[in-house]
Amino acid sequence: DDVSASCVTRVRSALTEIAGVVKADVAMPNSAVVTINKGEVTSQQLVDAVVNLGGRYQAVLQSTN
Repeated sequence: DDVSASCVTRVRSALTEIAGVVKADVAMPNSAVVTINKGEVTSQQLVDAVVNLGGRYQAVLQSTN
């Protein structure tokens, strides 16, 4: 629906605006796969980018190394 599409766009944009993020594949309701240049992005930057979007957004990281 339009709300989910809007959320996907907001989260993807927030993540890809971070220097060192190569790609962000976002799927609602609750997942994103983010490709980064190792050493250029901290996990806290990724979490903060999502959380700073507002109250309905949360972030938890799972590393795949």
